[in-house]
Amino acid sequence: MFNNFFSISWTPERLHRWEKTRSKGKRHFVLWRGVIFWGGFMFVIMQLWQFGFWYYRYHSAPPAITAYLLLCAIGYPIGGWWWGNTVWTMTERSYQAHQQHDTTALQSRNDTTEVG
Repeated sequence: MFNNFFSISWTPERLHRWEKTRSKGKRHFVLWRGVIFWGGFMFVIMQLWQFGFWYYRYHSAPPAITAYLLLCAIGYPIGGWWWGNTVWTMTERSYQAHQQHDTTALQSRNDTTEVG
């Protein structure tokens, strides 16, 4: 379903970057890009937006702020973990398909040069 939606144009630079990222492993990618960067970024941006909106409208801090912050501090990193896993999986599938296609294309080129 997502193969057409998540297609990547594998340029030599992008291949090099993914291979470098890949060498650090899935756990590193999910933790840093998913949980810390995505989850942390979303937590900060959404809190600024929510509190700015609330303060602008009601001129006070929102009620139950501690529970809300705790919920968001747990929820956004979980969302980041999901995002990191999804991006890793889809990128890895695309990379593997590209590698398979390149191997097949190289073999067919070699077969035609041997025959001709």
